[in-house]
Amino acid sequence: MCFVSPVCGRAVIPIVKEKPPGKGIGKLNAAVEFCAKKTSIKMAQQILQINFNFNLSSDDYKQAVNGIAEKFAALPGLQWKIWLYNEESKEAGGIYQFADKAAVEAFMQSELFLGSATNPYFTNFSVKQFGTLVDTGVITRAPRYLEQSIENVF
Repeated sequence: MCFVSPVCGRAVIPIVKEKPPGKGIGKLNAAVEFCAKKTSIKMAQQILQINFNFNLSSDDYKQAVNGIAEKFAALPGLQWKIWLYNEESKEAGGIYQFADKAAVEAFMQSELFLGSATNPYFTNFSVKQFGTLVDTGVITRAPRYLEQSIENVF
């Protein structure tokens, strides 16, 4: 029997020493619940939410962010970034997951962040920082949690 990770698309073969709980739920959900309870996932991951309005044409905005995406990808401690975009309201931003608070603090002192925060084409710049609820994220198939949990058990 094997499961396919919905996060990475890889097949994983379970090697389970204890029977996963969860009568009446799918095998993958039972395995995820088992992972959440039996693994010691102690991550200090941080979520950063940035929103702003942009005063550029949509094409110019898309061209600008495509030109700097690799710089974001190279940020130390950045695990992923989702690019937010609403053409109608001319609002954009990102949801970032960093490995820990130190990585967030380093990013917020970087030229990349400061350049964005002070960009005259961006207004109403808003930044919020959050910790994460790892066990709950596993249950709801949050990115990274599910993949790491499945790999820890199987």
